[in-house]
Amino acid sequence: MPGSVDSTDLKILSVLLRNARTPYSQIARMLNLGESTVYMRVRKLIEMGVLRAFTVDVDLSKLGFIVQAFVDIRAEPKRLGDILMQLKNMPWAVEVYEVSSEYPITARIIARDNIDLSEKIDTVARINGVKDIRVRYVLKVISNQVSAEFLAKLLKTRL
Repeated sequence: MPGSVDSTDLKILSVLLRNARTPYSQIARMLNLGESTVYMRVRKLIEMGVLRAFTVDVDLSKLGFIVQAFVDIRAEPKRLGDILMQLKNMPWAVEVYEVSSEYPITARIIARDNIDLSEKIDTVARINGVKDIRVRYVLKVISNQVSAEFLAKLLKTRL
């Protein structure tokens, strides 16, 4: 089974998504598995790159970042890589994607207020090779992470 993810792996991931600090012994009891089995499966998921980090879920609005926007960027093709790298290094560009579109870059920008957001959008617009930008303001966040519920649905449809 190395190299593949099965329903037991997805159940372990589901538990870890709810609380990444759940001890292996508790996961083992919850899923009726041996603790060493849980340990080995988690190691396999890490080695496969499925489980990339044990992390925390931070509410950015509680830290003062209450405004978000998706900025779509039309770029000169020869500058695409440079623009992506510059965006990646901007701490307030919390997500950066290369997409198939006439605007081949999309970045999620966070800001403290509309003035701060406007300044950050202006910074993006001034990057060498940016031809045009389109801004989509986030009005309400419905979901922003892979959830345990998502994995539960995946368990029902995939396996």
